[in-house]
Amino acid sequence: MKRRLFAPAVALMDRLTYPRKFLLISVLFGIPLALATYFLFGEINDSLEIARRQVVGLRYLEASQPLFRRIQEHMEEEISPLRGEAGEARRQRQLAEITEAFAVLARAQRELGPILNSAQRFGTVKSNVETLTYELSRPGASARSAWRWRCAIGSRSSPCAGRSSATSWTP
Repeated sequence: MKRRLFAPAVALMDRLTYPRKFLLISVLFGIPLALATYFLFGEINDSLEIARRQVVGLRYLEASQPLFRRIQEHMEEEISPLRGEAGEARRQRQLAEITEAFAVLARAQRELGPILNSAQRFGTVKSNVETLTYELSRPGASARSAWRWRCAIGSRSSPCAGRSSATSWTP
C-alpha cells in the first residue's frame, strides 16, 4: 500500500540528480514559508495602519480637549454667576478662551478631519459653539442663556438630557 502511494515520488527522485533534488526540496519548503511571511507582513501592516489612525485620533482629541474643558468651566461657573464688573470680566475671559480653543479645534479639523470623516460631528460642535459665543458676546449674559445652550448641546450627560425639548431645540 505504502509503496504504491509513494511510487510516483520515488520514481521522480530516482530520475533527479542531487542538485535538482535539493532544489525541489527547497522549493517545496520555500513556498509555504514565503506564503506565511507574506501573510505575516500583511497582518503587521494592518496593525500599523490601525495604530496610525489611533495616533491621528489622539491628535484630534488633544485639539478638542481645550474647547470642551473651557465649556465645562463655563458651565460650572454659571452655577454661581457673578454680577457687575467681575461677572463682565469673567464673561469676556470665557468668550476669549472658548474662541481660542475653538480655533485650535478648527485647525485640527482642517488637517485631520478628512482622515477621520468627522465633518458632520464638527459641524454640530461648530453650531453649538457659535450659539455659546453669541450668548457670551451679549453684555450681561446670564445663567438662563447658558442653560439653554447646555440643552442645545444635546449630550447625554447634560442636566436636561432627559427632557424632550433638549433634543428638539436648535440654535
